[in-house]
Amino acid sequence: METISFLKLSTENPPEPRFCCAGVYVREYNSIFIHGGTGINSDLKDFYSFDLETSKWYKRGATPECLTGHAAVEIDSRILMFGGWNEQEYTNSCILYDPEDSSLRKGNDQNMIDEWNLPAQRRDHSFTKAKDCIYLLGGWDSFKWNNTNTNPKNNINQITYTQLWKLTDLWKWQVCEVFGEPPMSRRGHSMTYFEEQDYLAVFGGIYGFSRLLDDLYIFNIPQMMWVKINANNSPSKRAWHSAACLDNKMYIFGGVTENNGISNELFSYSILENMWEKYEINSLPSPRCGHISLAIDGFIMIFGGKTTHDVPLNEVYVLNFNRNYEEYITRVSNAQIKQELHDLKIVPPPIPIGLTVSRYYKPKISFNPNNF
Repeated sequence: METISFLKLSTENPPEPRFCCAGVYVREYNSIFIHGGTGINSDLKDFYSFDLETSKWYKRGATPECLTGHAAVEIDSRILMFGGWNEQEYTNSCILYDPEDSSLRKGNDQNMIDEWNLPAQRRDHSFTKAKDCIYLLGGWDSFKWNNTNTNPKNNINQITYTQLWKLTDLWKWQVCEVFGEPPMSRRGHSMTYFEEQDYLAVFGGIYGFSRLLDDLYIFNIPQMMWVKINANNSPSKRAWHSAACLDNKMYIFGGVTENNGISNELFSYSILENMWEKYEINSLPSPRCGHISLAIDGFIMIFGGKTTHDVPLNEVYVLNFNRNYEEYITRVSNAQIKQELHDLKIVPPPIPIGLTVSRYYKPKISFNPNNF
């Protein structure tokens, strides 16, 4: 029987509390990396890494500008970020950060001035890696948004933010030619990837200024088809929640709900059973929104966000399944010991053949950061 629990980690040297930051998990470093977001008194531009083995935070440099409401994915142990608000304007730039030397590169978009060849500036969008492409959906630019016309056929701004974009492994942006009925324009939603099915799942968010959403859409990537999903016991309307996929389930936590309430509810959606489930768990984290959830090897890490009283957070929680987190820490520690033995020229006994293949291994996609 599956057991699920939340663990609050005791960490060293935590970063300034923040919400609406970008974050990724980088397997090579056994760490999560966060960037920017909105802090206690201002927006932020710093990078931090959190070592999962030691529970220590490390400051890892910064971008020239503050960014909040942006999003990131991991590519070949680098962090690729898109969009966000930089204290003066909404952006549509890609920034590639390399943890090895804290170097930064900005995408060359000088030959892509036409908005149709480059996604429009935005924040609070989704940015999701799926095999050999990265998909972008939603977000908004408050300077352009027009909430007076609900017909997207007559509103170019709504068309812009309902378009599904993909960044190919040749570092080229394309508007996807899709079939079916796409989700309406939204921000503060989630978009996760079901690897086994090759599907994207989009849930919730907010339309315009105040219309919260509770709809679920599946995008069939091989068929380029949008399908609206009807499933029982779905979460209430919400935005700025977090989502992560593990073992054919998408886990939704927290978010802004109707009547300005902030939630600490936990739900899962099973892609195989087309069913939502709500969990009743003791010792839930406090209600929060604008946080991030990152799927790691059999568990989910949750960082940051803000509370009902707009207080930013820097807590780290683990959503633990069947003690997978403890198994991961043991495995990482054993790998470190093995490396230390190797450095001492002491060769440990061979690993049995049946244990040499990890069920957590996933091949890297074919993006080449050196061509960015």
